[in-house]
Amino acid sequence: MGIASKSASRQARLDSELIAFLEQGLGLSSDAIDLGLRQSRTELAPLPITLWRYGLVSLRDLEAIYDWQERHGRWATVVDTAGRAGTVQ
Repeated sequence: MGIASKSASRQARLDSELIAFLEQGLGLSSDAIDLGLRQSRTELAPLPITLWRYGLVSLRDLEAIYDWQERHGRWATVVDTAGRAGTVQ
């Protein structure tokens, strides 16, 4: 497995772990998460900020998301127009 494959695999695992945290840790519905993901891609904005801007998470929840990302060595996800995710650190 090459470096790019390992990186993509790690990215996918962290994305699923973040989704699980949003669902189980914060109680977000899959519909709310789907809306956040769609808008995040459309606006090329980090998912946590998009969730907050649309009122899907509180400021306290936003802080919890950033704390989770920091603990997992991961910052805000930005999705480009081609749907490729990258991180902002």
